[in-house]
Amino acid sequence: MLCACYGKPFFFYTIGSSVSYCIKTHPGDAHCAHKTDGRQSDRASARESGKGRLFVIIKSKEKNMNLIGKKVTHKKFGLGTIREVQTNKVRVDFKYGIKTFAYPESFEKFFEVPDQNTKAYIQVRIDEFNRLKALEQEEKNREELRRDYARKLKIKENSHAVFGMRVNNLNDVLENWSASTGSYLSGVNKGKPRIPKVLNMNSACLLTVKAEGQKEADRTIAGIFMVSEDFIGLECQNGIICAHEKHRIIWEAEDEDIRFWDYFSGETGLNNWGNCEIKYISNKTIKKILEDMMRLAFDAEKKKEICELYNYFLEMNHM
Repeated sequence: MLCACYGKPFFFYTIGSSVSYCIKTHPGDAHCAHKTDGRQSDRASARESGKGRLFVIIKSKEKNMNLIGKKVTHKKFGLGTIREVQTNKVRVDFKYGIKTFAYPESFEKFFEVPDQNTKAYIQVRIDEFNRLKALEQEEKNREELRRDYARKLKIKENSHAVFGMRVNNLNDVLENWSASTGSYLSGVNKGKPRIPKVLNMNSACLLTVKAEGQKEADRTIAGIFMVSEDFIGLECQNGIICAHEKHRIIWEAEDEDIRFWDYFSGETGLNNWGNCEIKYISNKTIKKILEDMMRLAFDAEKKKEICELYNYFLEMNHM
């Protein structure tokens, strides 16, 4: 299927019979959540990040039905009466005792429901369950495709960006979790967005700041994020780099200052930022910075978040 944003093939999922939603992060853009075809639907979708799970919120016109006391027939146990219904299980009273079943999926294969209204109500629950299951599987497939691509990705040594906050405003970056590469300062592309050609889905972006009046040598680290999981620098024509949904860290005032140029103390002539917004640095330097952030972080929760970003960074960079 083609996405209206870029006219390229992207992953889509469908809610109901007529409305599809794009769930790919376009290069340089936030998540695209536009409808791609069909009429308005009374069903809404939502993607919740975290541990690769994909969820759907269904706004059904069906009112909640009380299933307690409803008669059902099981293929093995025969006629029974529903005694209890929970989120994911149901208890049915048969002639020889009460049995517990998965709900609603067990009704798809093992039960007959005589009452048509009850049957229709349970079928809605089954449809919801099957949609959730299919969407979760699709997300797992996407994750496997991403991991497979990452395994085959050719890693460049200096494929990580450092932002100097000459073009960007730090507060805006941390609010929107996206940063501009700035523009070309000379040549035939002068004034056009700078395309981050060397960045890819393995790249980290380091945020640095220097207070007015401070020496360049006193520039400090203000945060770090991994790029979005399907980022491709060559396709980032607008020069806007979006952060990964999960792996993003703010280095706050209570954390110990980390001076950026200290990581290049053995090299001469480097502690001069220049006029560009971004510089490129190596895998080894980012790795060392993340290790220092884990060591110096103020609280245990932040240490955990940095550790997760660190492990993701190592995986993506084959380290």
